[in-house]
Amino acid sequence: ETIDEIFDYYFTEFEIEFRKSLLDLIQSEVDYFKIEVDIDEILNKVWGTDKLNWCTRLYKHRDKWSQIVKRELKLAFIRGDNLESVLKRLDKTFKSAEKALRNLYVTEYNAVESEARYRIFKELEYKEYQYFATVDERTCETCGGLHGQVFPMSAFEVGVTAPPIHGHCRCFIVPIN
Repeated sequence: ETIDEIFDYYFTEFEIEFRKSLLDLIQSEVDYFKIEVDIDEILNKVWGTDKLNWCTRLYKHRDKWSQIVKRELKLAFIRGDNLESVLKRLDKTFKSAEKALRNLYVTEYNAVESEARYRIFKELEYKEYQYFATVDERTCETCGGLHGQVFPMSAFEVGVTAPPIHGHCRCFIVPIN
């Protein structure tokens, strides 16, 4: 198998699990508020400065890490590295990829949660929502500045006035009557 085929296999498996967790998240929000929303529309919503949805961003991530692994292997071959040093470098690369993938998962999960909540709040005819940051020593300046702010529903924009504002953002929104 080629490196691309290996990445395709694992990312396809991850996509299936990730999609299921996103569906479960949306369903739990829908069940809690006892309202129906267009789940596919939420899953396909683009957000962020790159204007991608979670699935496209996942595959962009896959392509990036596939290229990094290929580059590491080419460099090892050119340098004439022994098998042990190649394996150590690849292990380090895969650990970095795993950490980045976990970050991506948390961030995309939060984006879908915000979008689902927004749709539900709107359907329930709330006019405003409030931004809440997890306030502790890790709170970033942007999220800390948004903490407690009230926004009209018309101002909702993931990454700007709704979480996630950045990777691994721990913030959330609540409706205001």
